[in-house]
Amino acid sequence: MTRAPKILYDCDTGIDDAMTLLYLASLVQAGKAELTAVGTVHGNIDPTTGALNTLRVLEAAGVPAGEPGPGGPVVPVAVGAARPMAQDVHYALDWHGTDGLGDTHLPEPAGRPVAEPAAAQIVRLARAMPGELHAEANIWHDPEAADLVFAADRPIVLVPLDATHPTAVHDNVRRKHDLRGCRNGSPTLLLKM
Repeated sequence: MTRAPKILYDCDTGIDDAMTLLYLASLVQAGKAELTAVGTVHGNIDPTTGALNTLRVLEAAGVPAGEPGPGGPVVPVAVGAARPMAQDVHYALDWHGTDGLGDTHLPEPAGRPVAEPAAAQIVRLARAMPGELHAEANIWHDPEAADLVFAADRPIVLVPLDATHPTAVHDNVRRKHDLRGCRNGSPTLLLKM
């Protein structure tokens, strides 16, 4: 039997990452993936709001996340860089809303982000699990940081964003699944709370 891949998800949890987290949660619950950790950075929204959104989505999907507690293992969610290394920060509030989740203004999550910064979490886990982690990163928001990653002496697989462009949620699917609040073929959040 093959081991489930260990995933370190580095994101800026807006609508798109919320949907990815839901998908990852389904893989975790099916034993097909291990969500080792999540780190959030600037991008769609500021990293603190992104971390809280990550906690909201994982909790709603039934995956314990945040600071470790007495109830067993949880997915640590760390807050990362608030701005790019060498340019101004730009958020996608016009697309993802002021809360990053399409202005749904969901309640506060039960969990809290861990104290360890996201970059330190990535380094610690990469050292603890050499060659075992699968990671995702955003390049557009911080190309200088991406350049450092690509210059590292490690094998890297890059899946460009445009690989997702042909995928859209059309009216018949939205009606079938009762996806309220959809616009431009992208649901604000694929969850019924």
